[in-house]
Amino acid sequence: MNNLSLDDRKTLKKIFRKIKQRIAKHRKLYPKIPIKGELWEHILYDSLKEMGYSALWDSGSHKEEEDIFCTPWNRISCKSGKYVKSKNIIQISGSRTTRFKELDEKLNHLTKKHSDWIFSLEHNKITDNYTIHIINTDILKYNDLSWTSCLKTKNFQGVSDGLKINIVKAMSDQVWYDISLDSVSFSHKIS
Repeated sequence: MNNLSLDDRKTLKKIFRKIKQRIAKHRKLYPKIPIKGELWEHILYDSLKEMGYSALWDSGSHKEEEDIFCTPWNRISCKSGKYVKSKNIIQISGSRTTRFKELDEKLNHLTKKHSDWIFSLEHNKITDNYTIHIINTDILKYNDLSWTSCLKTKNFQGVSDGLKINIVKAMSDQVWYDISLDSVSFSHKIS
């Protein structure tokens, strides 16, 4: 799925240059600490602001699945991602759904769109390189997945072409996404 225009891609590459500069500074200051969480949010926010975007970010906010608001992407969720080469997927974690007891309640909640784009920063521990994967959340069609449950773990799993979603009971019903690299809108190696 590729729904970014050529202009969007050119703009993103300019933003990625700003991100690369910030990653280089981070490496000098903290060579053994990978970028994730709020630090990734801060780097993206500062890069967007430097490019002249009117971005909004509330550090430490607990707003579900929206870390930054910035036109033209609107609600951006910043995630640390992991590339699983053997499966050609990006693996990212989502929100916790403990407050919803039944699968249909969880799906009703998840189906209410909380973000428009995921900007996932993947860190390769071996090479110390970073790659950004941009994912349009329109691909997360929860109700179109074939859902099963495991009696032993009480986990739920939804599967379709290019997408697998696990709701893991032992992790406060946290949502985990396995997204095929073919479903990623844009990927770019930063360094």
